[in-house]
Amino acid sequence: MSHVAVKYGHDDNIARNILEEARSGHHDTIAVGRTRVSRIKQIFGDGTTDHLLHDAKGFAIWVVE
Repeated sequence: MSHVAVKYGHDDNIARNILEEARSGHHDTIAVGRTRVSRIKQIFGDGTTDHLLHDAKGFAIWVVE
């Protein structure tokens, strides 16, 4: 059986919250949307998706633009 759960929230470190939820829920895949980011965030890789791509070892990551 498979299902999709959508959760909404706000925090200073969204990537950390997503990873904690994925690990505690024993999920295999993380799906995120990617929106336009500022030029500074592009240069320094400071967006939520960039953090997930760097820190989400062992997960399949779906990035939807």
